Amino acid sequence: MIEKVDVINSSIDICEKTYLIPVLGKDLYNEINAAYNASPSTLTDKQKELLAAIQNPLVNFAFYKAIPKLNVSITTNGI
Repeated sequence: MIEKVDVINSSIDICEKTYLIPVLGKDLYNEINAAYNASPSTLTDKQKELLAAIQNPLVNFAFYKAIPKLNVSITTNGI
């Protein structure tokens, strides 16, 4: 059985490739990704601002893509 976290992580990867990279461009995406993953993080203030603007829409797209693979029911009462 695929773990739910794996499904969500896979959906994030798909959404980064499908939606985010075409908008940012590969160079800027790689720059932000490298700075974010550096230890310690080397994000500039402008990169942090851009990352904050990117994260919520990316997560929404990722959950949208993941819902068919998860055991989720959406009714008038909610999720």
